[in-house]
Amino acid sequence: MKALRYYKDSDKYSTGVSCVAKVGWDGKTKSPKWDRVNPLLCVPDPFGDYFTGDYRYIGFYSIRTKKEMDDMGWDTSWCTDAVDGEKERKRTEQLNA
Repeated sequence: MKALRYYKDSDKYSTGVSCVAKVGWDGKTKSPKWDRVNPLLCVPDPFGDYFTGDYRYIGFYSIRTKKEMDDMGWDTSWCTDAVDGEKERKRTEQLNA
């Protein structure tokens, strides 16, 4: 916990944002598992007020694979990358020709 607090304070004073996330549970020590979130991935509300701290939201970028999204229960039927979309378009053009 000391190291986590050190990195949290370091992030807070160097970038103005620090975030620590509870990522799980350690059954052996009966304590929560914590992880530091990179503050450079922070996406604040563009209409927020810095001086009063009045923000509607603050978010963080994250990258997930399609399999991870499926495992979390997200609907990935709309997800296609540019290559798959282009292949599908060419295939339909060839079938319609």
